[in-house]
Amino acid sequence: MSDTDESESEKKKKSDYQKAPEVPEEMAALYEAVRAVLAKEVSVSEAAQKVGLSRNRFQTLMHRGLSGLLEGLAPRPQGRKAKPQREAELEEELRRLQRENARLSERVETVDRLLGVASDLMRGRVTLSGRQTGASATTEKPTRDD
Repeated sequence: MSDTDESESEKKKKSDYQKAPEVPEEMAALYEAVRAVLAKEVSVSEAAQKVGLSRNRFQTLMHRGLSGLLEGLAPRPQGRKAKPQREAELEEELRRLQRENARLSERVETVDRLLGVASDLMRGRVTLSGRQTGASATTEKPTRDD
């Protein structure tokens, strides 16, 4: 398969085809009884008697199955589900806090550098020699005379 074939197949919409479910052996008799009632081949009472259930219990199970069938047939909205509003709000807050954290980290680094320079200045490691172009302070090694 070439690159163009792969990209074309990726663009194709995924199929929503679903294979017919396999009926488990222990449910086969009940399934056939419900199918027969729906096809109007037998009455609810006859079907219930064949599977050994009361009419009321059989009809309850049949109604539960029909509810599942209707739910499966109901139209569903297309596309990706919308992000919940709370999640979107939290993501925006996260981005805002990350920006603020980065800004504050830069300020902490600046303050640390200033404190380092002030400390060096107080210990005499750095002397100020007026305004210069380029560096703002001249770094000198302390001498014994200081």
